[in-house]
Amino acid sequence: DAEVVIRRTGPSGPTLDGNFFVGFKASDNGDGTWHYEYAVHNMNSHRSCGSLRIPVGNSVAVTNIEFHDVEYHSGEPYSGTDWTATLEPDAIVWATQDHSVNQDANAIRWGTTYSFRFDADAPPISLPANLGLFRPKAHGADPDELTVNVFAPGTDCNANGIEDGQESISIAMLPQTESVQQGGDLFYDIE
Repeated sequence: DAEVVIRRTGPSGPTLDGNFFVGFKASDNGDGTWHYEYAVHNMNSHRSCGSLRIPVGNSVAVTNIEFHDVEYHSGEPYSGTDWTATLEPDAIVWATQDHSVNQDANAIRWGTTYSFRFDADAPPISLPANLGLFRPKAHGADPDELTVNVFAPGTDCNANGIEDGQESISIAMLPQTESVQQGGDLFYDIE
């Protein structure tokens, strides 16, 4: 599918522990909603992935949240428990159990791909998603999560591709004119 975007991400700390590939696509449902799909593939990271956080604009309605993983078999020690999806005010977060609770929790381990999907009433814009690493870091400088830009439902009222609330504005005070009385209003030019 030519509309699927695939990006590579991986730790840049001292251990340089492997790579993940994140594929994603947003499709217009034709009814004012969009369908979002993400696939996270662990190419070769020992630390594995234990959570995925997709940002969502503050006023965005989200429905049909789904998750798909691999089925462990033939004596594999790993849990097959589906990840829990939590809808936060500004994100959807899928997560397995924490490593400190269950070392055999259903993390995205070497050579596996898990998929995540939902529908939302906002069009896609590029926003940073976070992959939470499952196993503890070996060095203090190693990251706890990885960031990759994906298409996600944001609020972008001025259609500039930047989510509202993430934009910076510049305010310049205009010189007072004769029509403004002393002690009058201040006028601002918002660029």
